[in-house]
Parts: sequence; structure tokens; C-alpha cells
Amino acid sequence: RESQRVYALLRKQTSAYVKKKIIQIFEPQYPLISNVRGQMKKQIIIKIKEQKELPQELRKAIMPLPAGWIVDVDPISII
Repeated sequence: RESQRVYALLRKQTSAYVKKKIIQIFEPQYPLISNVRGQMKKQIIIKIKEQKELPQELRKAIMPLPAGWIVDVDPISII
């Protein structure tokens, strides 16, 4: 539920970039290991095409995420 809410917020905040195909935001999915210490995890993958920095709208959407969210820029693996 929370991941769907954040996904919708990210899509709304970055809609101009999504329409121009600069950003792709994938729906929340369970990672390969989704249960860690009794808590279920989901991941929202965001792909940004040819940008050195996060677009300002995306940065504004990510900054107020509640405690417990992890933002991994340029992850080694998404498994």
C-alpha cells in the first residue's frame, strides 16, 4: 500500500520527464529476498536516461519519504 502511494507520487511529480522518456519508473516489485528480519520489502526502480544529476522534481519527491525508506543511487545490483 505504502509503496503504491509512493509510486503514484513519484509518477505525478515527474510526469513531464516520464512523457519525454527521460525517466522510467517501474511499479513496486518484491526483490529476490523480500523478507528481511520479519519485514516485507519492495523496490521501486527509477531509470534516468543520460543525466548527471537527479532532476529537481524527482529530488523533491524523494526527500520527504518517511523513515524506513532507502534510496540507493546507482546500485550495484537490483536483485
